[in-house]
Amino acid sequence: MLDEELGDVVKNLRALGADDADVEAKRAEDRLPRSVRDTLSAFANTRGGMLILGLDEMSGFRASGVRNAAKMVADLGAVCAGEMDPPLRPLIRTHRFEGVDVIVAEVPALDRTRRPCFARGADSRQATAELGDLVARGLVVQTGSRRWARYELVSSSALGAAPGARADRRREVLEALGAAELTRAEIAERLGMSGKTVARWLRILRNEGTVDVVGESIRSPKVRYRRTGKAMLGDE
Repeated sequence: MLDEELGDVVKNLRALGADDADVEAKRAEDRLPRSVRDTLSAFANTRGGMLILGLDEMSGFRASGVRNAAKMVADLGAVCAGEMDPPLRPLIRTHRFEGVDVIVAEVPALDRTRRPCFARGADSRQATAELGDLVARGLVVQTGSRRWARYELVSSSALGAAPGARADRRREVLEALGAAELTRAEIAERLGMSGKTVARWLRILRNEGTVDVVGESIRSPKVRYRRTGKAMLGDE
């Protein structure tokens, strides 16, 4: 990742006011947050993602930085290689951003045959394994923050889920898109929704195959979304 690309990612986080579905930022001046293990497993078990250490979400993603970048990189690498099962090998780099050092780890998605990934010794190992299997099979998508994760059924009719709430939100996003190609911010403005809510529903629609992306990287705030041929508003 180039420095200017990092700038675009942070700009998008600030505009959304929350972590993106594929990007998580954490304050980490002095030590590696324990919650990075949850983030790593969540990214590895789904589509992959980007972890940024040195941004303070509670202060509008202010660049708080890390004091000892070399040690932070080494500590994060050690967690990935020694505490995650299977071991992870993300690309970890230090960037100088707004006068401070921040660490960016680009975590690839694991092949489905190697999932689920979990932190060794975690009490939730069995639950993680079962949820990871559901995610890998495309039956469940993860929403919410990585630390306080929630899981939602991809199909609104599966396991007796009430279809109404899901159908309403999905329909709104699809109707907002229409025949256009729009960014998340443009969709949020049309609907009067928060950027975080729109990002979550776009992820669900992408998993269902009713929305796809155009042009830019999925992590870019400039990426545009469009409806696919599967987006039939009358289907529920």
